[in-house]
Amino acid sequence: MQSGTEFLEFAFSAIIATSLPVWAIGVIAILLLHRQLKNRHPAIWTEVGGSIFNQSLGKEIRFWKFLFSSQHTFMEDARLSRLVVLVRIFWICFAFLFLAGCLVIALMQIGVSHVVKVEPARMGGDGDTPLSVSNKVSYLFDIALGLTLIHLATAHFFMRYMRRNHRETWEALGSPSLFLNNTPMNNIRTTKFLLTRRHRTLDDSRLSLYVYVIRLQWASVLCLVLVLAVSAFSSGE
Repeated sequence: MQSGTEFLEFAFSAIIATSLPVWAIGVIAILLLHRQLKNRHPAIWTEVGGSIFNQSLGKEIRFWKFLFSSQHTFMEDARLSRLVVLVRIFWICFAFLFLAGCLVIALMQIGVSHVVKVEPARMGGDGDTPLSVSNKVSYLFDIALGLTLIHLATAHFFMRYMRRNHRETWEALGSPSLFLNNTPMNNIRTTKFLLTRRHRTLDDSRLSLYVYVIRLQWASVLCLVLVLAVSAFSSGE
């Protein structure tokens, strides 16, 4: 059992170590692909979403359709075709590594569960068994996950309220939505709006309530994540 666990730990470390350079190469290839499209094929670049920093779910779907179609072969651009193939290889390799990592984690969890059932519980220095400490960490993680889901729902209603009642301000923020138009630039603008007093200039008590609730949710999730990290670190000692 011990040798099997050690092998799984080694395999997981190897997957992580391999994923990092693969990810770095993939990011560089995507940036080069975007630059090639922008310089040589601006119409196609705009069609598939434009700047990589202004990507949303809808634009990502259009970029993926271009990436895994044969459209690039009709553009007579050898460098573009090579970049497309390289990015495809990156995604296939990263997907394989991700699935392999999930499999290793699942096998490690099965091994830990078997050990917990077979071995008698050992008391820790503070009176907690390893299993009870694990349950505490799992409980905190469930709370953080629940708060995150509630925050996503609140953010959706906040954006919808902005679109319906303060459309000019909503458009100035980039017309953000929870998924379809959730770009990095829109996130930065919306976060600045939520963390400043700009909402007070709109003189809308309901909008201000949304802002304060979202701030409270951010603070709660941050505190829970910190407590979760401390608990996980303490259980590992």
